[in-house]
Amino acid sequence: MMRRFFTFCLLLTFSGLAPAAYAADAEVQLIRAGRIDDAITQLQQKVKANPSDAEALNLLARAYYAIEDWDDAIAANQKALKLQPNSSEFHGWMGRAYGEKADTVGMIGAATLARKTKNEFERAVQLNPVASQARLDLSEYYIQAPGFMGGGMDKAEQQADATARFDEAASHLIRARMAQQKKDLDVAEQEFRAAIAHAKNPAPYYLNLASFYQTQKRYPEMEQAIVTAVSGADRPSAVLYDAASILNRSGRNLPGAVQYLKQYLAEGRFDEDAPPFRAHYLMGQVLEKMKKSSEAVAEYRSALSMASEFKKAQAALDKLQG
Repeated sequence: MMRRFFTFCLLLTFSGLAPAAYAADAEVQLIRAGRIDDAITQLQQKVKANPSDAEALNLLARAYYAIEDWDDAIAANQKALKLQPNSSEFHGWMGRAYGEKADTVGMIGAATLARKTKNEFERAVQLNPVASQARLDLSEYYIQAPGFMGGGMDKAEQQADATARFDEAASHLIRARMAQQKKDLDVAEQEFRAAIAHAKNPAPYYLNLASFYQTQKRYPEMEQAIVTAVSGADRPSAVLYDAASILNRSGRNLPGAVQYLKQYLAEGRFDEDAPPFRAHYLMGQVLEKMKKSSEAVAEYRSALSMASEFKKAQAALDKLQG
């Protein structure tokens, strides 16, 4: 249920909406650099030395989240929340982990996790009403979830109204997703463009528009939106990663996707939501589609050299070497 949400809203986390807490911590730098094995080892040692270090526990959860180890991410963040129950950021991470976990279990388990997801996102907003990412997370839940699970367009509308008071671009993004969910595609496109018009840094919002075009198979417009996003003078580096991801999903301009990923890795300005090991994995996926299996193998090995427990990369490597 939640995975489609990340296609849209999490494109924004590198644009300044995500909290910058702990930016100076060495472990955060390890996560951003894609050195997940090193980050987990250091954070486990840190927590062992001081079990009351809530920030280290949350960072450990985020390291597990990066490799899609939802169970360990949830367990670590639960401990962090026991120590700091009033952290909006911690609740946001917990909601995302619950949402991702819900995609991996049966219907009954997914329903339970979905309710937990909603509760965490609602609490994150209560604790920090002007956190754009928290509003986006909660709104997307309301947009996608059925009424009996606490969803509803009326609730999403309330979030859009509240968000407009401090972040007009994010408010328009919420309205774009509402319209898209209702199949009102003309209004959706207008709202995606309104989000761009109100954005301080429009590059990530152009990618949300590109992702919308991709779902509608409007590929020339998708590619133009991507070019605009990556050409911006002040674009965040991770725009390159997300541009490649959209191209990979569409199956269009795969050589361009490879070039964006190489450029992202070469620039060295890494983002927590696009750590290098994931860039190597994504490049492997693109290269497979291009029938370049030996090059894909090298990329999967590069990913695993930094994140040895990243199961997707291991499965992809095993498939090619099997």
